[in-house]
Order: sequence, then structure tokens, then C-alpha cells
Amino acid sequence: MWCQILVVGCHDRSPVPDEPLERVVVVYMMGENSLSNYAQHDLSEMRRALAQIPDRCRLAVFFDNSRTDQKPQVLLFDGKGTETTLFTYRSDPVSTDSVILQGVLNLVMQKCPARNYGLVMWSHGSGWVPAHGKRTIGIDNGHNNLTNVGTEMEVTTLVNVLRRTNVVWDYVMFDACFMQSAEVCYELRDVAHWCIASPAEIPASGAPYDRLMAAFFLPTEEAWKIAEQYHEDYSSQGGLVISAVNTARMEALADATAQVMSALPQYPPTDDIQQYLKADDAGLPHFYDIGSAMYHWLGEGSAYQQWLSILQDVVPHGFLSPSWATSYDDEDYTLTDADHACGLSLYIPVEGSTLNACSQETAWGKRVIRP
Repeated sequence: MWCQILVVGCHDRSPVPDEPLERVVVVYMMGENSLSNYAQHDLSEMRRALAQIPDRCRLAVFFDNSRTDQKPQVLLFDGKGTETTLFTYRSDPVSTDSVILQGVLNLVMQKCPARNYGLVMWSHGSGWVPAHGKRTIGIDNGHNNLTNVGTEMEVTTLVNVLRRTNVVWDYVMFDACFMQSAEVCYELRDVAHWCIASPAEIPASGAPYDRLMAAFFLPTEEAWKIAEQYHEDYSSQGGLVISAVNTARMEALADATAQVMSALPQYPPTDDIQQYLKADDAGLPHFYDIGSAMYHWLGEGSAYQQWLSILQDVVPHGFLSPSWATSYDDEDYTLTDADHACGLSLYIPVEGSTLNACSQETAWGKRVIRP
């Protein structure tokens, strides 16, 4: 019912193209939380960079922040600077609801059929961790204020929505913290060619959209350059960790990692492994780098080299600064294992942790982690 209302009630001045566009990039901004002001800033960055959108390409933006004087909208932009309002919501939607996301994607794909699609998910994030009061992907507090207590979207929900679009997305970029994990990328393996994200925290200001715009529309095999440009912008501004993951190779990585995990103790040692979050009191897991973990568990031998050759196909491009800021600790995080960290995180079971059972319920956990 909602989708019918959305399509019939939209304010549309953009007819369906005669021929499919080359690429449409959708930026889905769930900003009804403490990031609200940054959402407005990032939208302004996008507007400044419209000239970088190639011919026969479009940028679509779902925008929802905490301002009560600004109704959530679906906006459409082209390289000539034309801005079209595809839809304005009469009442405040819950942006983390799968029905809202599905409706936005359906509307954009109906109005702008294209050969290729890219997606940016913008908000707070916590990787694979189930919602239930934790930051998974997105927070919508439902009250148009700056609090971070509200409805969230699980990664499996996002994947189910993307699967229903019946296309394989060129990339899913998460402009959100902690989303570049083996668990998340494994979920995306059938619905997107690339996952571009950080295994650590990102600055609240998020991606530099005025600098990324051209990279959003590069050929599929060059989507990793989005991560490169994102990192470059922060290389002199506090640092950043970000990578591009080839999700088609996640099955091979899961197989190889399962063999390693099966030979390890139930609670493998974590000494000296690169960390992206030490979360004893944060309600989130420790986020460890998968490349660093395998090196410290396997050493330099042939087993590690064989596993590493698969990882290099999965993460062909990782960009890791020497340090990066955090809001969870008193000091910034540092790159302690530069020779082996790759920019993809892994959950390692910890004795007594309530997240052990949760991790085993993920698709990755069912394949890799010994019960």
C-alpha cells in the first residue's frame, strides 16, 4: 500500500528516459539522529559537485534529518545541475524500515532505469551486530531530535531489500562506522560486486562527496577508487581506514578461513592482532583485522601464504592511515600491524561474551566459526 501511495503521490518533473541510463547512484541518508547536521552538510557537498555527474548518469538522494521544517524527500540530480523532487513525504517516515528503503529504490529504478546501480548507505553503523539497541546500520529516533535511540536496520534486512530489486548492484558503500567486516561482506556476496567501507570509526563529517562524485560513476571494476579518494581526503585530517572488498570472492575466503578456525582453540589468542575497536564497555565486539589475525595464528608458512593469496583477491585495495580518531577511547587508534592488516575486520569469539552466539547466527558464522 505504501509503495502505491509513493508512486502516485510523487512530484515528478522527470520523464522516464527512452533508453536506460548508464548508472544511477542512490544515496540513502538516515540522518534523524545525532548526525543530522552533518547530513545537511553532505547534501550541500553533493550539490556543489553535480557537474562531475557524467551524461546519462544520475544521482538520487533520499534525505531524512532531524529538522522539523524540512520534510524528508527523494531528490534527483544530473550533471547539468538540474534538481528534481521525485517525492516529498507528507509525514515523517522511519528511514530504517525496510518498506521505506524498498519504496525509495523501487521509485528510483522505475523513474530512472539504468544498466548499473550504486548505493551509499549513510548513517551510524556497527557492522554485523544485531540491532536490539545496538547501532547496526542507521538510527531513526522517530522524534526529529538528535538522540541515538531509535529504530535500526539489520544488515540481513538491507540484503533482502537489495535482492528484491533483481539487480546486482555495482557497489554498496557504507558511509558509517565499522561496516567493513567479513560478516557484512559475506551477506552482500550475491547482491553487490563491491563493498566499500571502513572496519573502524569514520569522522562524523563522513565522506567528502564533492571530491567523490566523479569516482561514484567510474566503471564497475574501478569502484575501489571511491575508497582511495575517501582515504586521500582524510590522510592529512586525522587519518582513516577504508577498503574495497570484492564480494564475489567471499565464498572462497569463508572456505579458507573455516579450515583455519577449525584447527584453533575455541577462543583463539588475540595478542598483537590489529584492533579497530576495544569495546569492553561499549556494547560492541572487539573489531580485529582478519589479515593480521591469520598471520599471528599461522605464521609465515605455506598455510598462511595460501590463505593470503585468497585474501588479496578479496581485498585488492585497502587504505590504512598510521592513526585515526575514536570516540570510544581516550587516545587515537594506531596501525600496529601495518605489514599484515588489510582493512577487513573479523569477529573472534571471546570467552563469556554474549555476542558469541549472535556471531554464529550470521551466514559467515555458520560457515566459519566452530560452535
